[in-house]
Amino acid sequence: MSSSSPTDDPPLSLPTHSWTQVAVTALARLFARTLFSIEVRGRENIPVGEPCLLCANHASHMDTFALATAAVGASHRLVFLGAHDYFSRLRWRRRLLRRIICLVEFDRRNTVTAAMHNLKILSACRDDGRIVVLFPEGTRSVDGKMATFKPGAALFAEKLNLRVIPCRIEGTHAALPKGRLFPRPHPLRVIFGPPQSLPPAPDGETGAERTARRAAFMSTLRTQVEQLGQPAATTVPAFST
Repeated sequence: MSSSSPTDDPPLSLPTHSWTQVAVTALARLFARTLFSIEVRGRENIPVGEPCLLCANHASHMDTFALATAAVGASHRLVFLGAHDYFSRLRWRRRLLRRIICLVEFDRRNTVTAAMHNLKILSACRDDGRIVVLFPEGTRSVDGKMATFKPGAALFAEKLNLRVIPCRIEGTHAALPKGRLFPRPHPLRVIFGPPQSLPPAPDGETGAERTARRAAFMSTLRTQVEQLGQPAATTVPAFST
């Protein structure tokens, strides 16, 4: 049976931070302290009151809860994008996740209609002051290694005039790799980098040049996310959660 696209569904309002999400975040924070020993660095890089995109590596379903736990005071502003074709396969999974995280479905088909739908959703998130979480690899890593970052985030950042926060998540692949049902205790670390802005388009830029500029930005962003996991020359404040 073929699944519908989000553009075929009735318009959805932005998810609110419900009491169930508050409870789940509090429970995740408890587990983070006791079972996973989460370390958070660079939390001060999350802009206060500024809508933005947050781009992180993606190796586990636990990434969502690691981010919600690490963001602490900003967790109520997080909106996670989920692929409609993935979540529409099982309606119970869609309903469950919408109750425990702020989830908005996007259309990952390579069509103009899909792009317009996604821009509309992200524009509403921007106008509401949200932090939209994107996993630019497009899917979870099988071996924990980062794949190429796709250019969609650069397009959204430019069209909506949003800065991008690079973020590295460590330990979630070891705790809950793709294919495993239940997590095992393992230390986690989340590092937020300084927000980045896409370089402005030069006068007379061609379509090919625009594509190359966005691809170069995403390549640089991937390098920044990768380097966030390396020891820094200067000490970055670390916080236990």
